[in-house]
Amino acid sequence: MEFCYGGDLNQLIQEQKENEGGKKLDEKKIVDWAAQISLAIFYMHDKRILHRDLKTPNIFIVDSTVKLGDFGISKVLDEKVDLASTSIGTPYYMSP
Repeated sequence: MEFCYGGDLNQLIQEQKENEGGKKLDEKKIVDWAAQISLAIFYMHDKRILHRDLKTPNIFIVDSTVKLGDFGISKVLDEKVDLASTSIGTPYYMSP
């Protein structure tokens, strides 16, 4: 696994909060990252993989590219109608 020297998205957000009156993140960059994250999730779901712990600390930054990480509790679905029935993940980031 490569080292993502840009840190994670959570660190970047915290740094922006701490910089009062500091420079805001560029809107184009945010839209680009959102598109990259969406395409990564689409790719995983197309391969029948559920991440199950998608959150800002698990989105890593390298230059202008974002990468998903921490697949420790991910699940590969076997059948077309297979469902994930266990409740696993970080509570504040879980869907209701």
